[in-house]
Amino acid sequence: MENAFNAFERNPDGSWSYARNVTLEGPGGRMQVTAGARFYRGMVYMGVDLARYLEAHANSGTPPVG
Repeated sequence: MENAFNAFERNPDGSWSYARNVTLEGPGGRMQVTAGARFYRGMVYMGVDLARYLEAHANSGTPPVG
């Protein structure tokens, strides 16, 4: 898996967008995210608030992938 930070960007409204398909290593296992997906805080994807999860990793500088 590659570094997911190269695949997403944070939008001015606080949401996260993905430019291409990516696999994230989430708390419950791997998550496939498709290009064009947009995630907002409070939106749950595969049991995870992905925007909040990405913010925590972005703030800590730790990539959310292996």
